[in-house]
Amino acid sequence: MGDTREEQEQSRKWSSPGQLRELLAELVRVPSVTGAVEEAEMAEVLKRKLEELDYFQAFPDQLRLTPAGNGTQIVTALVRKPGAAKTILLISHHDVVGISDYGSWEPLAWELEDLTAMLINGKEHSGLPGEVLEDLAQTDETWLFGRGVMDMKCGVALHMSLLEKAADGEFDGNLLMLSVPDEEVNSAGMRKAVPLLVTLAQEWGLDYRLALNSEPVFPRHPGDNGVYIYTGSIGKMLPGYLCYGRETHAGEPFSGFNANYMAAVLTAELEWSAELSEFGPLQSTPPPTNLLHRDLSPGYSAQVPHRAAVLFNLLQMDRPARKTLMLLKRAAYRAASRMEEDFYGRAMEYAKKSPFPVAEPRVNVFTYEELYALASERHGETATAEAVNHRIAGLYAAMETPGQEPDGREATIAVADALAALCKDLAPMVILFVAPPFYPAVAAGEEPLVRNTVERLAGYATDVFGLELAVEPFFRGISDLSYIGSPQAADMIHSLAPNMPLWGRGYEIPFDAMSQLQMPVLNIGPVGRDAHKRTERLEAEFAFRKLPQLLTLAIRTFLEEF
Repeated sequence: MGDTREEQEQSRKWSSPGQLRELLAELVRVPSVTGAVEEAEMAEVLKRKLEELDYFQAFPDQLRLTPAGNGTQIVTALVRKPGAAKTILLISHHDVVGISDYGSWEPLAWELEDLTAMLINGKEHSGLPGEVLEDLAQTDETWLFGRGVMDMKCGVALHMSLLEKAADGEFDGNLLMLSVPDEEVNSAGMRKAVPLLVTLAQEWGLDYRLALNSEPVFPRHPGDNGVYIYTGSIGKMLPGYLCYGRETHAGEPFSGFNANYMAAVLTAELEWSAELSEFGPLQSTPPPTNLLHRDLSPGYSAQVPHRAAVLFNLLQMDRPARKTLMLLKRAAYRAASRMEEDFYGRAMEYAKKSPFPVAEPRVNVFTYEELYALASERHGETATAEAVNHRIAGLYAAMETPGQEPDGREATIAVADALAALCKDLAPMVILFVAPPFYPAVAAGEEPLVRNTVERLAGYATDVFGLELAVEPFFRGISDLSYIGSPQAADMIHSLAPNMPLWGRGYEIPFDAMSQLQMPVLNIGPVGRDAHKRTERLEAEFAFRKLPQLLTLAIRTFLEEF
């Protein structure tokens, strides 16, 4: 360690903007879509790259791959300072979403340089939004394009660079890099990683002081050019409704109750509902939006669809889970009343011209917990549990790949459907349930050391770069920080678990291990645009020149002030 700081920087692999760009291009080139074979290969690529550092050649046991299920692996890379226990945890994910949205650009989606050059040279501009064209009109290569370039392989590359600095002795403490698979779908990688982090702390005597993520900056609204630091991560619930109507021939629609119509009314009730948003002094959550809307019929027939399901994206900050469930049930009651009124009113209107006896309908509303209790009263707890477990076993048996898990959303809907079938006489009915994944909200903005660090970063950004950094309490893009140090999470799940059909049947959150990982969290990441779109892009100047200095300062501040 006798080299000067300048000599160390010159000898590094991932220090200069050019080196970081080259590393990022190499990582983007691996098409590590969640669930694809390349997702598993990505962990191997990261391990091989980190093995290039002299440090891990000297301490190979501190660089590991740990199975995370379905062939994927978790990467852990620990750089230790002799005699130190205090440790900064660097969290990232190495999976990305697919590229079906790229259309004719698809062959270049994984080639950062080629796709960026094509767009800068003026090709394929037809149909691009105005804000994308404005970015392309800036200085050449200000923005870099490609799948995963900002979400979040830039963060992975920056964490590798920080490990290299730690190996050169730049920090007064330890750095542990954790890169997980499957963040984009279920966060299965992080849920597997939490107990692993507890084990590593015990094995190496680590005292975790901060969980630092580098997910990209998300604009507050279209056209927002702010640069944000996040002192927490927003929570997410995935509520859904099973609509169980009554079957009938399509020629006799008033003899049954169409579940597709029920699902449509529920979607109209919840979509953009401000009642289900949260409004705080610094931040608010967007209203819920529908993520799935379909009937459960096995195929086309002249039978009216009598089973349908809807799922909604619902983000949360501070609201208790029990209150959220109450609001969701209240919304279902309003939707049920509209269904009853519409059915009766339209049936009466039709009956005026073609007389038939019209009965006023009753649409029942239950939570999954309430319906399970009713089914147990009627059929017994054992028979009810067997019906639910039989449906889950059938889902696993139907999987083409042995050992692969069924989709958590589809499995949840199927289980709710099996339960409703035990109480068909209560139809038409709406059953409220919660599907995985569940992300607890986590916030560290009130931690004195977090406030001090953020203030120091903001001052540095202003003095050195002339850049204004804004602070938000919650990262709004959903992140794995939700599984670090959230003391309210266990209490929330007590309300949610009875309404999560898969809880304890294939989906769980490691709350016991989480309780041992109580630490502040921060998200400091690159500026990007259009996550999960074909125009996903990264602002290169900030990512490669300014952000590395801010991340380094954040780590030093946190370690020095303890």
